Amino acid sequence: MAKADGATADLGTLALVRVVPPGSVSAANVDFVCGGDVVRARFLDDRVFVELADAVHELPRVPSGSGARYALNADGGRIAFWEKGGEALLDRGGVAESCAPLVPRKTARR
Repeated sequence: MAKADGATADLGTLALVRVVPPGSVSAANVDFVCGGDVVRARFLDDRVFVELADAVHELPRVPSGSGARYALNADGGRIAFWEKGGEALLDRGGVAESCAPLVPRKTARR
């Protein structure tokens, strides 16, 4: 950072994070039920953020013969998420679970 006298100061490490404004057309949130667990998927460009009970996993898009496939080999093992036509499959360490979109219950009118 330049000071008024022209000298510079070290500000340390700066981390940049891409922020998508609310309502952006490039991002979509979808809640799924996978094997009894609610999983939130946030699709953003060429990756998906999969929110599980224990953590949020950022998965890059990988080649797929059909649908959108995202996968990552992490310290805790492999995690993969496939989505096609509103249905999905979540694979955590070789254990695959079918996922269906979570449809909010309609409230009864009185």
